[in-house]
Amino acid sequence: MKRGLYLPAPDGYVYEDDLDKILNLLRAGVPVRHGSVLRSEQQRQQRELAKTENRRLRRLERKKAKAREKQAAKRVYVFAAGPYIKVGVANDVEARWRSIRGHNPLLERPLYIGVPLGPTAFECEREIHRQLGRYRRKGTEWFRCGRFLAIETVLQITGESP
Repeated sequence: MKRGLYLPAPDGYVYEDDLDKILNLLRAGVPVRHGSVLRSEQQRQQRELAKTENRRLRRLERKKAKAREKQAAKRVYVFAAGPYIKVGVANDVEARWRSIRGHNPLLERPLYIGVPLGPTAFECEREIHRQLGRYRRKGTEWFRCGRFLAIETVLQITGESP
């Protein structure tokens, strides 16, 4: 193998800025090997810009996919705490139950967890709250109605069968 100086740039290219260095080394008799393509500084900047843009687009696509996935997992649930019923929507019903349980020791295990409804979950929740409105505890999302009535209303609105 011949001895000499190999001058790759970090991205594998030799740039015009390095050309003077290479010529001086050649004049001095130092063998210079490179298999890289000569690129201008402007081409390097365009390449870096394209890389950055591609990374940004991939990140954005991952974020959108995650949001779609999260939206598709929305479920309607029914919780009970003493005489009160809570009807809501959550991605992770178990985590939602634990968060409410921390503030309400009377909270029982979920009475009902529906199938994933996707983007229609919030409209379903709004309609369920409207239909149970006369049982609503003022200023809250809790209702003082029978468990059977709450679950029956949820099933009616979501179109699920018991």
